[in-house]
Amino acid sequence: FYRQLMEQTTARVILDARGPELIECLPLRPFLVKPNREELAMTVRRPLESNDDVVAAMSEIKAAGAEWVVVSDGPSPLMALGPSGLH
Repeated sequence: FYRQLMEQTTARVILDARGPELIECLPLRPFLVKPNREELAMTVRRPLESNDDVVAAMSEIKAAGAEWVVVSDGPSPLMALGPSGLH
């Protein structure tokens, strides 16, 4: 469903998605994706035990098509990976 919507718009897309739904949309190059840490782990299909693990998973999602990857983790600070690197 998300992919179909993306195929019908020229607007920049922000996705709050996870798993297969997110993976399916990445080739369409969404502007920003925002999974939480648990959703990101589910998407890359492995546990993310350290912040380095999270950054590695974010890099995979970015390499697959997302311009920005923003990950939340409850009360912890957001992590953002974009064109100029990690923020």
